[in-house]
Amino acid sequence: MSVMSSPLRRPAAVAALALVATLAIPTAAQAAAPAHRGSASHSSIAQHHHHAPFAVRTTVVPKTAVKAFGGGVLYEPQDTGKPVLGAVVITPGFTDTNADEKEYAELVASQGFVAFAIDTLDVGDIPADRSTQMLAAADWLTGSSPVKHEVSPDRVGLIGFSFGGGGVMRAAQSRPSIKAAVALMPFDSAPDDDPNASAPAYPKMTTPTLVITGQKDDVAVPADFGKPAYDSIPAGTPKQYLELTGLGHGAGEHVPAPTIRVAVTAFLKRFLDGNHEYTKFICPAPKVEGPISASLSSCPKG
Repeated sequence: MSVMSSPLRRPAAVAALALVATLAIPTAAQAAAPAHRGSASHSSIAQHHHHAPFAVRTTVVPKTAVKAFGGGVLYEPQDTGKPVLGAVVITPGFTDTNADEKEYAELVASQGFVAFAIDTLDVGDIPADRSTQMLAAADWLTGSSPVKHEVSPDRVGLIGFSFGGGGVMRAAQSRPSIKAAVALMPFDSAPDDDPNASAPAYPKMTTPTLVITGQKDDVAVPADFGKPAYDSIPAGTPKQYLELTGLGHGAGEHVPAPTIRVAVTAFLKRFLDGNHEYTKFICPAPKVEGPISASLSSCPKG
């Protein structure tokens, strides 16, 4: 796919993105890039940052068991010592399924959150559809699921890749009670109510938001998607932006790179668990070196 001058409008989104599924698969060069391993200094930070992970139990939620989204898999951490946990709904990208975000869900659950990797009603659903479905999944998770007594409706976060990432930002903007939003290589159209807009924008966002892009992403090009999305978030909203050296679109699915592991975990610990000890991983912004090619953050409320 060639680099686009502006994000696609709704009528053309699905047809013009028919190649995304193919392009989302990392090339051999991307898979071998040193950035996936991280620099020595950043690896030491990651080792210090993560406690011994909790064991994780999974439960399949069939599509037939729900109506407003496509089912998925629950990932529950075991023996956390906490009666109530934060919950995170994880939404895949265009043509993907929950299985493509399995490793992200395992990461989130191993760090003490209930993760719910969902399927969409249709693998081609656009970000606006995914936004509605992930919020429906959050409501089911906290209100009707087998683990509803283990999670708090006041401590829900969202993670999404590509179309799912665009959906995360739409969902968090529409529901300010969402405590943390993580958009991985987000792809979205410009706002429906602004015919002059050429990039995705979330000017009413109040949810703390982490945007992660790949320097070599030729699908959700950072300059056209992730960076304008981050810039559009009001200055009074906690936010973080990371662009990862040498990585393409596929870095937002399957096994998380070490830099992503640190960033996602720290963001959830800080804003979903309210643990201020993790602020140091967010503000000041991490240095631009090694696996990080661009880095910005704003923590107006500490």
